[in-house]
Amino acid sequence: MISGNDLYKVREKILFESEWKKTISMLQDQMRPGYQVIADFTDAPFVYSIRAMLQSILYNLVSNAIKYRNPENELLVEVKTSSLENQDIELLVRDNGLGFNLDEQRENIFKLYKRFHTHVDGKGLGLYLVKTQIDTLGGKIAIESNINRGTTFRITFPIPLDVSKQIFFDSEAAQIYYDANLNNTVISWKRNITGIEYRRAFQTILHTLKTYHTPGWIADLRLQGVVHNEEQLWFLSTVLPEAVRCGLKRIAAIGFHESIRKDYYDRMIIKTAEHGITMKVFESLEEAIHWMEGFIQRN
Repeated sequence: MISGNDLYKVREKILFESEWKKTISMLQDQMRPGYQVIADFTDAPFVYSIRAMLQSILYNLVSNAIKYRNPENELLVEVKTSSLENQDIELLVRDNGLGFNLDEQRENIFKLYKRFHTHVDGKGLGLYLVKTQIDTLGGKIAIESNINRGTTFRITFPIPLDVSKQIFFDSEAAQIYYDANLNNTVISWKRNITGIEYRRAFQTILHTLKTYHTPGWIADLRLQGVVHNEEQLWFLSTVLPEAVRCGLKRIAAIGFHESIRKDYYDRMIIKTAEHGITMKVFESLEEAIHWMEGFIQRN
């Protein structure tokens, strides 16, 4: 379980190709004719990680390769991912740049404000940030470098445990978790709830949508009890429109047909249709997950 309800410890299923395109776009002003920057993500197309950190790692390593290129050679940067025997993911970034004396600099490589080539502008933050972020992700980094022959970075990303149930909110009233395989938020109500508990949970879910843009919600309502009119109207006028703006497309509701929720169900049918949301009701969590899996397969 994720301690402290920390949403940013949740791992997403991230396509390397998508983040690579963003990296190249951000570095466009530094690119020159003749530079070769080659990427191959065939063997390991995705990783479970924190998107902002993966983006920063890619950006800093490729930016460094450009910055410390060898003026006597046309720049060549090779980026490749591999799936290791233990299912960890390795990211390799290799360049043919200036390199450095690894034996002399080993203790300084990841220190703040350390630079190995003073003729190039920079603050010495790039490798420090890379190492800090890899440590945060529980990964490892290895370096090979030779003067005037280039540098190779090998980064290992561990496979996190149970990516389909990453709990980031757990109270007496509800549990909310992120399913990285489905890119869905799942909320399970535990008992009859108060208005404050209801609003607190959905404010957390909105935070999830703003962070991960999850297209689907799964809501297990069987133990929720009655949601009073004031909370229903707040949800329909505040939460639902904001969720749509953040990318919500479908809702799987479990137990919504029960008679105590008839008014709420009728209102939801109208409002989801108005917002273009597909809503379907199920009898079990397994059925709801299976329905959501169908969208992943089609996409």
